[in-house]
Amino acid sequence: MTCAFINLPTYAISICETLSIYSHFNLRLLFNIIGLLLLSTLANAQQWKLYATSDFNYYFQDENAIFIEPLDSVLVVELAKIQKRLNYYTNKPIDVFVGQESSTPAELSQFRDMKEGHIVLRRSQVRANVNQSISAISSQFRLAAAQILIDEMMYGGTLQDKIKSANLVNLPSWVLPGLVSYLATDWSVEDDNSFRSLYDQYGISDFNSIPTSFDYLKGASFWKYMEFKYGENAIPTTLYMSRLTRKFNAAIYYSFQTSLNDIFLDWKSYYTRAYEVDQKKPNPLGGISFSKKQLLDYIVLNVDEYYTLENTWKGPIVFYHSISKLSKEKVYRLSSTEKVSGIIGQDLKIAENEVYLAVKRGEYSIIKNIFNETSISLYRTKSPITGYQFHNGALYILSSQLNRSTILKVQDQQIDTLLKSGVFLNSFSVADDRLAYIATGSDYQIVSFQYGRDLDTLLESKSPINQLIFAGDTVLLYNSAENGIWNGKLLNVNSRASYNVTNYRSNISSHQYSDKVFVESLDKGSVKAIYITDHIAAKDFYTYDRVSDAYFFKELNRNDASESLVTRLSVDSLEEYAFQSPAHPPTDFILSNYDSLQAVIKNASSFGINAREAPQLYKAQTAYLKISNVPINYSTSAYAGSYALQLPNYLNIGTGISFANQYDTRSVSLHYLGILQAGARDIGLSFQSKVKANKQTISLSHRKRTLYLTDFRNKYLSTLCSYEIEKELNSSLSWSNMAILRNEQDIILLTNELSTGQSDQKKWIAGIESSLSLNKNFSTSKLTSQIVLRPMVNLETRGWNISAVYTADYRKRLGRHMNLSTSINTGTSQGSTPVFYILGGKKNDLLLDDYSRDFSNYKTPMLYENQFGVRGFSANYRNGNTYFISAVEIDFNIVDMLLKRPIASEVFGNLAIHGFSDIGTSYYDNSIFSSANTLSKRGIPSAAGGIAATVYGLKNPIIGAVGTGISTKIYGYQLRLDYAYGIEDQKIKSGVFHLGIGSKF
Repeated sequence: MTCAFINLPTYAISICETLSIYSHFNLRLLFNIIGLLLLSTLANAQQWKLYATSDFNYYFQDENAIFIEPLDSVLVVELAKIQKRLNYYTNKPIDVFVGQESSTPAELSQFRDMKEGHIVLRRSQVRANVNQSISAISSQFRLAAAQILIDEMMYGGTLQDKIKSANLVNLPSWVLPGLVSYLATDWSVEDDNSFRSLYDQYGISDFNSIPTSFDYLKGASFWKYMEFKYGENAIPTTLYMSRLTRKFNAAIYYSFQTSLNDIFLDWKSYYTRAYEVDQKKPNPLGGISFSKKQLLDYIVLNVDEYYTLENTWKGPIVFYHSISKLSKEKVYRLSSTEKVSGIIGQDLKIAENEVYLAVKRGEYSIIKNIFNETSISLYRTKSPITGYQFHNGALYILSSQLNRSTILKVQDQQIDTLLKSGVFLNSFSVADDRLAYIATGSDYQIVSFQYGRDLDTLLESKSPINQLIFAGDTVLLYNSAENGIWNGKLLNVNSRASYNVTNYRSNISSHQYSDKVFVESLDKGSVKAIYITDHIAAKDFYTYDRVSDAYFFKELNRNDASESLVTRLSVDSLEEYAFQSPAHPPTDFILSNYDSLQAVIKNASSFGINAREAPQLYKAQTAYLKISNVPINYSTSAYAGSYALQLPNYLNIGTGISFANQYDTRSVSLHYLGILQAGARDIGLSFQSKVKANKQTISLSHRKRTLYLTDFRNKYLSTLCSYEIEKELNSSLSWSNMAILRNEQDIILLTNELSTGQSDQKKWIAGIESSLSLNKNFSTSKLTSQIVLRPMVNLETRGWNISAVYTADYRKRLGRHMNLSTSINTGTSQGSTPVFYILGGKKNDLLLDDYSRDFSNYKTPMLYENQFGVRGFSANYRNGNTYFISAVEIDFNIVDMLLKRPIASEVFGNLAIHGFSDIGTSYYDNSIFSSANTLSKRGIPSAAGGIAATVYGLKNPIIGAVGTGISTKIYGYQLRLDYAYGIEDQKIKSGVFHLGIGSKF
């Protein structure tokens, strides 16, 4: 037989070798192997240091120790501002992880996305990447700190409060993500630009027409208006009242004595008035448009040719484009170990018709020629590459970190240091005899110097500026946000006069200037548009004498804001409710004497006196307590009598808790399911370790089900142990390999005389499983799919099988109120003891019955696996060793379609009707024509009542269903009621109700 292999850390185990091991050694050997793997994983853990203050716990490694002091001085001030704004403080230090790796922030739209019965116990963490400017780090910190503080305000800081509030405080999906975004950015130039683009595309007359992917922005606009209308107390008052009343509508009314609908009407007028003014600014027509998530960088060769670095489901790929030929060709695909910054203008460069790319590979930053087949690196360093440029045969490199920057010149294998600075430089440019750069800090400066001469500050600005480019020997092109919109400007090096080059209503995201082309890239909300034209000399640029400010950039006349109703309401009632760590308005957070690291340093002889090895601290991360009708992990049985005991018509209580260390590199999870179903119990234990893109999981689970019948009782026990290695190939693809050992028992409970003649049964089953998974998000859709190959063997009978399963789930938004969902699930199991698959019903249906169709006796199955999948039928209406299931469903959000105002109710906000169509089939052996299929077998009775003859006739095994239903969400539980008509042999059967808890399919 052919042997398949799985990747383990230092060796590979084939199926043949697995059989030998499992045959000659007992279970203790497996546990010893797992124990050694576990110890190896623990021994390879990274060593972290810890600096602790009353505000923060700083975790870092030795090379980042120098950044702790300047970082703390910034974060203390930012934390105080947020606490004062929320009128709430936390008495627990916040974990801050200081490193040089860029982290992917969690989607704000998923902030506190409540699942049924789930409780978030551990606070969020702050990830500070020191290869960024102070302003960028501050923004990321505010984002994480706002999440922490709001989470404590709404759901409590103690375990008791979290359990009470977890699924009872119900807010619209845009409320908290929007508040977090607003506190983090304070309605930044980028936020204003994005919402202005949404206004162009969708309008704001219908609050619910704005896509859910922009919930954070919609929510931020709401909170901005609330502060404008009701003053600085609007945010904390609304949050406190939301926790008290547990309903957002009621919180709005009690806080401001008005309805949410009235606030929506005022909100609409507020932003319509603003953007009608901004719409007078023009935008260029045409352009080459890309999805913002898709385009990572670009470089233009001439007016006809350009290169793009795009994010695809295969990972980042460089493409060549020809406008005249309407062609697009793949040039270079990054390996799974290579990462890019994703900042426009930073990764791709052109020099002498060669294309270069800056990537991060492990701990090294690399500049490489993508046309070089050997992929030899042009430059390699452990320092970050913030920017680079080619000029006159030399390579210039900018490396910036929190409080230090260096500009290097590399030529003829010689490296010269041109500049060292104590601030973060965000960009630079080189001319024949001059170098210029932008320094960031409390303000922004454009500084220039001729080689060997003193520095010369050309421009100082309070507003952000970036992307400096020499447009000639004495003219600099740069972007400025001084008018509330990023626009291009020119700066004369000699006269130091600046000129406005653009006056658009969308942000300029980048420029490219060369002797062949002039290129502008505009940020239009969800898309980026590139505009290419021939080279324009600096003296020929059209300039504007004056660029009008964006509406929200102007000083708002606070006299127009109505008097804050908060101050006129009786808020004494708030004192009757025990908030977690409540704050009071008279507290001045700015002047509070925080025991920050700065104060510690003053009292210590040296900074290092507070440093120590960081201990491994395992804290409760999440927990759940819920009603469930789905077994833990697997819906798989080893005996024909036990599959029906795992159907979803049995309700149980599920509970569990997970613990993780502060680095999120190791976690332990415990699960339990049972109580309500007589004789049922599921117990699960798992340990997981993560190292970069690799994840290792050791799991142990035990299941008990008891069959109670009039004549006898059976107890079915299943114990499963597995070791899995999962590797992330890129942002969309992952590959996992798993070794499995399971013990199955059928124990006869002696309840009458008949059962004494029966004997217990048991199975020892070993196998490996290899799977390739795809999880890809597009602009309006999402695709998840998985291919699984699973060889298994019965260690006692030596029966074997190989199973292959493919699943795919595609979901697409068809407008704001309509969604399309499709799924495919197909598989086959071949061998001497195959897996028998069971079809019919819905996997989470409380009303599901068991049809109890007989299984074929052409082979003895190793396992029975319930696939459900076709509504309108009972469970086990079809079975076989090969199956196919497909479903299509369209959802309509009813209330969203009828109402234009915000919907605060959880029930009505998630209320939807849907229509669906299911189809499925299964058969035995290799085709539907095989005599092994029980559907094709008919017994002809004799006169005495026995079977006189068996007749084989083809029966169509395909079944289908059409129907409709309604769904909503209550306290985090997704409830669905479907009514389906089954279709069999071209006949429509009577309708069947399905009451589901959980997902669609």
